[in-house]
Amino acid sequence: MSPEAGINVVIFSMRASSGEVSPRGIEFLFSRNRLNMAIPRAQALAVVVASPALVRTRCSSIEQTRLVNVYCRAVAEGSAGAGAAAGGTS
Repeated sequence: MSPEAGINVVIFSMRASSGEVSPRGIEFLFSRNRLNMAIPRAQALAVVVASPALVRTRCSSIEQTRLVNVYCRAVAEGSAGAGAAAGGTS
């Protein structure tokens, strides 16, 4: 498959139960580059598999707060979209 062909579904695993115990640190776990490489390739559906505890990650710097905030916004937008797609309200 050529890179231009795209991928119908992307499943992306955050691979940590909480930001505090991530072996490679919060900066890697919530890296914009990781998500930016995976999510746009999906043509039909992008699924992010993650622990609900990740939205409660404790940050020790402004940059960490920014990274976690981007993730939290994506979770909120994805949850709202999923409810609307299923016929619910958001």
